[in-house]
Amino acid sequence: MQKILVIVPLLIVLLPVQGGESKSNFKALAPFLDEQVFAVVRVDVAIDPFDKMKDLGFPARDMEEGKKLMSKWRAEIKQAGGKEIFLVWSLADKLGIPFIVIPTKGEDEAKKLAESLKQLEVPGTLAKGSVTLAGDAAALQRLATVQSAARPEWARAFATVKDMSIQAAFVPTAVLRRSLVESFPNLPKEIGGGSSKAIDENFQFAAAGADLTPKVSARLVIQGKDADAAKEIKRLLEKAMQALLLAKQTQNDLPELKVILPLLTPKVKNDQVVVTVDDETYAKIMVPLVAKVRNSAQRAQDANNLKQMALAMHNYLDVYKTFPAQFSSDKQGKPLLSWRVHILPFVEQEQLYRQFKLDQPWDCEHNKKLIPMMPAIYKSPFQKNVAKGKTTYLVPVGKDTIFPGAKGISIRDIPDGTSNTILVVEVNDEHAVTWTKPDDFKTDAKKPMAILVRPGAKGFNVAMADGSVRYVSRTISMETLRAAFTRNGGEVFGPDW
Repeated sequence: MQKILVIVPLLIVLLPVQGGESKSNFKALAPFLDEQVFAVVRVDVAIDPFDKMKDLGFPARDMEEGKKLMSKWRAEIKQAGGKEIFLVWSLADKLGIPFIVIPTKGEDEAKKLAESLKQLEVPGTLAKGSVTLAGDAAALQRLATVQSAARPEWARAFATVKDMSIQAAFVPTAVLRRSLVESFPNLPKEIGGGSSKAIDENFQFAAAGADLTPKVSARLVIQGKDADAAKEIKRLLEKAMQALLLAKQTQNDLPELKVILPLLTPKVKNDQVVVTVDDETYAKIMVPLVAKVRNSAQRAQDANNLKQMALAMHNYLDVYKTFPAQFSSDKQGKPLLSWRVHILPFVEQEQLYRQFKLDQPWDCEHNKKLIPMMPAIYKSPFQKNVAKGKTTYLVPVGKDTIFPGAKGISIRDIPDGTSNTILVVEVNDEHAVTWTKPDDFKTDAKKPMAILVRPGAKGFNVAMADGSVRYVSRTISMETLRAAFTRNGGEVFGPDW
């Protein structure tokens, strides 16, 4: 069920419509709004948030699983006559895990939908009247007998975002208000300090709504108890934004806030604080966020590639009692094929390995035909201008490395320790090599950073001989870096390692 929540982050950018009735079937939701519910998100089944995410530059492959699951949900819900999904957070349930409310055409459709959703990675379902519920066992057991509470503020909150495809509301319960005030009795000095009771008294609810197509229009509404309260909430919001921009930690960890926060200007309208976002502003906000998400995903994939190569080498070690040699050679000592070819059986590429003529060099007519078939594990997510069949994953070579040439090294030949010796490095695009060619990183290079570090990068990933992956800063000293390349130097690493 948690996979459906991939759409929830889209709900932070929102917009209201004036006049008219809400699109949502609020009556179907109301019976489940007891005194412990504090947040609700409504999503129109007709929309596909993944289309907009693709337009903003999210990699299609990263969204494939979520889109596939959502498509199945949407198809089953539409067949049952459902038009919307409500995600509901309650203090009575596990922290952070919502239950789901799906109104349908009737009781029979609700029962059929409950059965269908059981096949789609849903922990549990329950049909109650013309509504299908989804959630964990404890939540469903509670919902079977739940009694709604008189909380008219929910209707007011949803009314501020009526007619929007995506709607969200936060209405704190009495228990939540009390616990927040008790846990944080004073406001941070960065926003003026003072008692947090002032916010509790001034704040009533927050509501948000968004449309994703054909253009993004969005709005966030914070409801104050009166006009003066709204002005005070706006003042605190502006102070909090300014404090974030000045915070050193934020500047280092979330530099994109320098772009985003100035675009989110709160305004007071009577007793409400309103933040609006149009399609152009939304794109400006998402560009740095998408870039950050993409970079994090790339670093994770890069680290995984290196880890899988290190694991393959250890499996090779288990079979042959040595790590693979940098290359295989013929009787005359002429290099033939790279280590990347010889670990193919250990990266689930046995079939490709069997196609090589192992007694022939990488550039013979037969083996050259296999170059375009380079496995995905050898393609770095960071490489951009690299020809097909070339890789930026190399091993460090030299007399005292794990890869001195045509000889494989055993564990006992690494007295410095596997956790202190680099096994695989990644170089920049300019120094990519044909993956089958015995061509790797020479540790005696005069300017190794010019080979290892990509333009604009602060460092590079390496796989250590113990199978771990480490990020090496470009500020590392040459002495420490060369010590990490050698397997038997007995060096003491500097503090920069």
